[in-house]
Amino acid sequence: MSRIPDARPRQPARLPSAEVLAVVPFDRVPETVPASLGDTVVAVFENDRTVDWKLSAESALRPGVVAEFWSWRRAWTESWSMGPTTNVSAVIEVARRIGYTIGRDLLSVLDRIATADYEDALVDPRQFPDVIEQLGGLRDALTSSAATAVGVAMIDATYEGKRPARTLRRWASLATEVVLSSNEHVAVVLHPASGLVLRHGAAHARELVDVTHVDLRGDQVVVENAAGKKVRLAPSHARPLAWLAPNSIRWNVSRIPLAEVWTPLFEGLPTAVAAARVAGSTIRFTSDIVVA
Repeated sequence: MSRIPDARPRQPARLPSAEVLAVVPFDRVPETVPASLGDTVVAVFENDRTVDWKLSAESALRPGVVAEFWSWRRAWTESWSMGPTTNVSAVIEVARRIGYTIGRDLLSVLDRIATADYEDALVDPRQFPDVIEQLGGLRDALTSSAATAVGVAMIDATYEGKRPARTLRRWASLATEVVLSSNEHVAVVLHPASGLVLRHGAAHARELVDVTHVDLRGDQVVVENAAGKKVRLAPSHARPLAWLAPNSIRWNVSRIPLAEVWTPLFEGLPTAVAAARVAGSTIRFTSDIVVA
């Protein structure tokens, strides 16, 4: 553990970058909702037509509501994660850095996904006929040209040994550090050389580099790094760690090949495009739906 020479001013809370879903309706979107969900969901309109439903922010906190919402929603839509918007922006940046020109169809779709933090983006795949072929070319270029670079993955350890490991989050480690989440007590930072970094204490003036394990189960949150050093935090101080993976109370961090950071995008986008073409429908990219 080390002290950062220049103390940082107190910063407002920062939430993690939103996960983007590609939503494709394969059946008619209901005009009404089940009675049990009646006061928990809000209609999404496009040209005065209901194109989807989403949970209201306060309803997402009610026990059992998220599971019931998704059970109903899966009867008429399919959804695929594209990863966080920061990763979509990063794939465009890395392609430019290695001198790869992304095809026009794909670049247009990626640009729309990257704005889903602010507003939903509706895409008709019939307007972008070459998007899947261009995505395959981008994946090949990144796999061969960025083989020595690394990303970071969070792996769920809540039920370690009882089920296959679940990847919670992936991030690209780029040339500059990125604040993933923070409050006045703690900042979680992705650093190009030091991996996942915990900054804590007054003005975030102390840091634990190369974090490899986080345990939120006890009276104190325990954060451990690759060298075996540990930091113990009050749960109220450690909320930025919990925000990174709300459905996990214990997780590990590992380095992964940079191209693997974009696995959700490389696998999910072609599937969503194919499903929309079969259904004759559009894809809505949104960060405004709570993930089950």
